[in-house]
Amino acid sequence: MDIGEYFTESWESKQNEPPIPHAEDLTIEELAKAVQLPLQQIIQNLKEQNIEAAPEMIVKEVAEKYDLTPSELFKKMKVEPVQNQQSSASLSGRGYGRMTLADICKDLNIPLETALERLEQFHIKADGQMMLRDLANEYDQKPIDLLNIIQKGELE
Repeated sequence: MDIGEYFTESWESKQNEPPIPHAEDLTIEELAKAVQLPLQQIIQNLKEQNIEAAPEMIVKEVAEKYDLTPSELFKKMKVEPVQNQQSSASLSGRGYGRMTLADICKDLNIPLETALERLEQFHIKADGQMMLRDLANEYDQKPIDLLNIIQKGELE
Protein backbone atom coordinates (compact mmCIF):
# COMPACT_ATOMS: atom_id res chain seq x y z
CA MET A 1 0.00 0.00 0.00
CA ASP A 2 1.43 3.40 -0.93
CA ILE A 3 1.23 6.39 1.37
CA GLY A 4 -1.65 7.97 -0.61
CA GLU A 5 -3.80 4.88 -0.06
CA TYR A 6 -2.87 4.87 3.63
CA PHE A 7 -4.15 8.43 4.07
CA THR A 8 -7.28 7.78 2.03
CA GLU A 9 -8.11 4.70 4.10
CA SER A 10 -7.50 6.59 7.34
CA TRP A 11 -10.68 8.58 6.56
CA GLU A 12 -12.89 5.54 5.95
CA SER A 13 -15.49 6.02 8.68
CA LYS A 14 -17.82 9.03 8.69
CA GLN A 15 -16.60 9.97 12.16
CA ASN A 16 -13.09 10.30 10.78
CA GLU A 17 -14.17 12.30 7.76
CA PRO A 18 -11.78 15.14 6.89
CA PRO A 19 -13.06 18.66 7.48
CA ILE A 20 -12.95 19.25 3.71
CA PRO A 21 -12.05 16.94 0.81
CA HIS A 22 -8.28 16.37 0.47
CA ALA A 23 -7.61 18.42 3.61
CA GLU A 24 -4.43 16.44 4.25
CA ASP A 25 -2.87 18.06 1.15
CA LEU A 26 -3.39 21.63 2.42
CA THR A 27 -1.05 23.76 4.45
CA ILE A 28 -2.14 24.55 8.00
CA GLU A 29 -2.86 28.12 6.85
CA GLU A 30 -5.01 26.97 3.90
CA LEU A 31 -6.91 24.63 6.19
CA ALA A 32 -7.60 27.43 8.69
CA LYS A 33 -9.09 29.56 5.91
CA ALA A 34 -11.13 26.65 4.55
CA VAL A 35 -12.72 25.80 7.91
CA GLN A 36 -12.99 29.46 8.91
CA LEU A 37 -10.99 29.16 12.11
CA PRO A 38 -8.23 31.48 13.25
CA LEU A 39 -4.84 30.12 12.20
CA GLN A 40 -3.33 30.85 15.61
CA GLN A 41 -6.10 28.85 17.31
CA ILE A 42 -5.22 25.76 15.27
CA ILE A 43 -1.48 26.25 15.92
CA GLN A 44 -2.17 26.72 19.66
CA ASN A 45 -4.41 23.61 19.80
CA LEU A 46 -1.56 21.59 18.28
CA LYS A 47 1.01 23.15 20.59
CA GLU A 48 -1.12 22.12 23.60
CA GLN A 49 -0.80 18.55 22.28
CA ASN A 50 3.02 18.90 22.02
CA ILE A 51 2.87 19.20 18.24
CA GLU A 52 4.90 21.98 16.66
CA ALA A 53 3.53 23.20 13.33
CA ALA A 54 4.00 26.28 11.18
CA PRO A 55 1.37 27.83 8.88
CA GLU A 56 3.23 26.77 5.72
CA MET A 57 3.49 23.08 6.74
CA ILE A 58 1.40 20.49 4.87
CA VAL A 59 -1.10 18.67 7.10
CA LYS A 60 -0.08 15.15 6.05
CA GLU A 61 3.60 15.98 6.61
CA VAL A 62 2.86 17.16 10.15
CA ALA A 63 0.88 13.96 10.74
CA GLU A 64 3.77 11.82 9.44
CA LYS A 65 6.31 13.70 11.56
CA TYR A 66 4.35 12.86 14.73
CA ASP A 67 3.40 9.32 13.62
CA LEU A 68 -0.30 10.18 13.39
CA THR A 69 -2.96 9.66 10.77
CA PRO A 70 -4.44 12.87 9.34
CA SER A 71 -7.71 12.15 11.17
CA GLU A 72 -5.85 11.89 14.48
CA LEU A 73 -4.12 15.20 13.72
CA PHE A 74 -7.46 16.88 12.95
CA LYS A 75 -8.81 15.72 16.30
CA LYS A 76 -5.82 17.34 17.99
CA MET A 77 -6.38 20.51 15.97
CA LYS A 78 -10.01 20.49 17.15
CA VAL A 79 -11.19 21.06 13.59
CA GLU A 80 -14.61 19.68 12.70
CA PRO A 81 -15.91 18.91 9.23
CA VAL A 82 -17.19 22.04 7.52
CA GLN A 83 -20.75 20.71 7.27
CA ASN A 84 -20.87 20.72 11.08
CA GLN A 85 -20.33 24.45 11.14
CA GLN A 86 -23.87 25.40 10.18
CA SER A 87 -25.56 28.49 11.55
CA SER A 88 -28.47 28.07 13.91
CA ALA A 89 -30.71 29.57 11.21
CA SER A 90 -29.83 26.72 8.84
CA LEU A 91 -30.57 24.16 11.56
CA SER A 92 -33.95 25.61 12.46
CA GLY A 93 -36.99 23.92 10.94
CA ARG A 94 -35.22 20.72 9.90
CA GLY A 95 -37.32 18.45 12.12
CA TYR A 96 -34.63 17.89 14.75
CA GLY A 97 -37.19 18.32 17.55
CA ARG A 98 -38.75 15.00 16.54
CA MET A 99 -35.41 13.19 16.37
CA THR A 100 -33.42 11.40 19.05
CA LEU A 101 -30.08 12.86 20.11
CA ALA A 102 -28.35 9.84 18.54
CA ASP A 103 -30.03 10.52 15.18
CA ILE A 104 -29.21 14.24 15.35
CA CYS A 105 -25.58 13.49 16.08
CA LYS A 106 -25.44 11.08 13.19
CA ASP A 107 -26.99 13.68 10.88
CA LEU A 108 -24.56 16.39 12.02
CA ASN A 109 -21.58 13.98 12.06
CA ILE A 110 -20.88 14.72 15.74
CA PRO A 111 -19.98 11.84 18.08
CA LEU A 112 -22.84 11.24 20.53
CA GLU A 113 -20.38 11.22 23.42
CA THR A 114 -19.20 14.73 22.45
CA ALA A 115 -22.78 16.00 22.29
CA LEU A 116 -23.63 14.51 25.70
CA GLU A 117 -20.49 16.05 27.22
CA ARG A 118 -21.39 19.46 25.77
CA LEU A 119 -24.92 19.21 27.20
CA GLU A 120 -23.50 18.12 30.56
CA GLN A 121 -21.42 21.33 30.65
CA PHE A 122 -24.77 23.17 30.78
CA HIS A 123 -26.07 20.79 33.50
CA ILE A 124 -28.31 18.98 31.02
CA LYS A 125 -28.38 15.24 31.60
CA ALA A 126 -29.37 13.28 28.53
CA ASP A 127 -28.96 10.04 26.64
CA GLY A 128 -28.95 9.17 22.97
CA GLN A 129 -32.53 7.88 22.90
CA MET A 130 -34.08 11.14 24.13
CA MET A 131 -36.06 13.26 21.67
CA LEU A 132 -34.66 16.79 21.34
CA ARG A 133 -38.05 18.45 21.89
CA ASP A 134 -38.68 16.43 25.07
CA LEU A 135 -35.23 17.27 26.40
CA ALA A 136 -35.72 20.96 25.61
CA ASN A 137 -39.08 20.99 27.41
CA GLU A 138 -37.62 19.20 30.42
CA TYR A 139 -34.94 21.89 30.81
CA ASP A 140 -37.16 24.84 29.77
CA GLN A 141 -35.05 25.46 26.66
CA LYS A 142 -35.77 25.85 22.95
CA PRO A 143 -34.70 22.92 20.75
CA ILE A 144 -32.52 25.29 18.67
CA ASP A 145 -30.63 26.30 21.82
CA LEU A 146 -29.87 22.65 22.59
CA LEU A 147 -28.75 22.18 18.97
CA ASN A 148 -26.28 25.05 19.40
CA ILE A 149 -24.91 23.38 22.52
CA ILE A 150 -24.65 20.01 20.77
CA GLN A 151 -22.99 21.52 17.72
CA LYS A 152 -20.75 24.25 19.17
CA GLY A 153 -20.71 23.71 22.91
CA GLU A 154 -22.28 27.13 23.46
CA LEU A 155 -25.56 29.03 23.50
CA GLU A 156 -26.04 31.72 20.87
